[in-house]
Amino acid sequence: MPADLSLHYLLSTFPLAQETFVTGEIRAMAELVAEVSVTGMVRSDELDLRPGGIPERVAVDWIPRPSSPAFWSGLAAGVARRRRSALRDWASMLHPAPSAGERLRWRRLAIGASAWAARRVPSDPARHHLHAHFAARGAVGAYMVSLMWGVPYSMTVHAFDIFRPNPRLRDLAGNASLIVAISDFDREELLRLVPDLDPARVSVIHVGVPVGDLAALGAMARQSADRSAEPLIVSAGRLVEKKGMEVLVAAVAQLARDGTAVRCEIVGEGPLRPRLERMIRSLGIGELVTLRGALPPDAARRRIAEADLFVLACVRASNGDMDGIPVALMEAMGAETPVISTRLSGIPELVSDREHGILAEPGDATSLAAALKETMANPEATRRRARAGARVVHERFDQVQNAGRLLAAILASRNGAGPR
Repeated sequence: MPADLSLHYLLSTFPLAQETFVTGEIRAMAELVAEVSVTGMVRSDELDLRPGGIPERVAVDWIPRPSSPAFWSGLAAGVARRRRSALRDWASMLHPAPSAGERLRWRRLAIGASAWAARRVPSDPARHHLHAHFAARGAVGAYMVSLMWGVPYSMTVHAFDIFRPNPRLRDLAGNASLIVAISDFDREELLRLVPDLDPARVSVIHVGVPVGDLAALGAMARQSADRSAEPLIVSAGRLVEKKGMEVLVAAVAQLARDGTAVRCEIVGEGPLRPRLERMIRSLGIGELVTLRGALPPDAARRRIAEADLFVLACVRASNGDMDGIPVALMEAMGAETPVISTRLSGIPELVSDREHGILAEPGDATSLAAALKETMANPEATRRRARAGARVVHERFDQVQNAGRLLAAILASRNGAGPR
């Protein structure tokens, strides 16, 4: 029987097709909870308003804009409910914004969230709960709704929140009924950044992937594989520094100089594309490396499943940002594609070196090239690791199971039992 709960996801921007870990979790939650809704603080320009197959029974909307009557009536209702504390806490939360314009924008979003609650949350908040992914706009909205309407909120923090400056992290974590970290590594870093946070309120619950779909994709890909062609290396992710695409390109160039024949496809788009194009030209490997651009999530998963080897050469970016446990790496392992990544952040919690794949040194093209050579030279060991990796993903990173763990933690936090 579904839990008697009205669970509201407040997301910073919606829809975002690439956030498959969020949409998959929502889809799974819809089977576990009596009522689920999704509210975007900002509406993107994407056309698919239900990415990832979010079912029709999940209500989808956005916070009202200042041009809407609902904005002002909701503001009046919220301030009337918690006038002094609301104004004080708005001021404290918005103070770290770097400019007056930014403060105004955050204020509008926070007020809009309260106005949304005036329509969606009745006077009795007992059945309602708010959940946000990322300690950003969605979590600020949840915090404001909690302040003014008494609805508890929880949030899942990601590497993006922890390894980059985040002046709101302390307040958002300190007032949440439950904080979820996606890895043990992230949990320890969060507790270091917010030392007065009670460790008992921080759970580790991995984001998940659709393990059944990935297993089927992988089986189909292996049946139709062309064994006569050069090995196909696939990488997938935004073309940003932390994904280590430049390291991968440099490693492929080393393989080419050593006479090792490979093909490499990089799936994704981003600001580093021009630099990667120049690098590929200067190294003379344009026939070996293809920048495929962004693909829809299902198409990207298919290409990952078709690869002989999936590589994600994650690094710590110059601004401190880095991945937690990359979803694309989980998807590759779930499809039983052999993987290579790096010893960074929470990645070793997914990939045990030489048990589920091979881990190279972050930012080291020579280490990555050596890992590629080892993988291709030992097909039997590589297949054994791929099968072991698939088991790990099926046991610990199943979207449905992890949604159930999140729901259990939310219910325990609402009952005063704390995270499990």
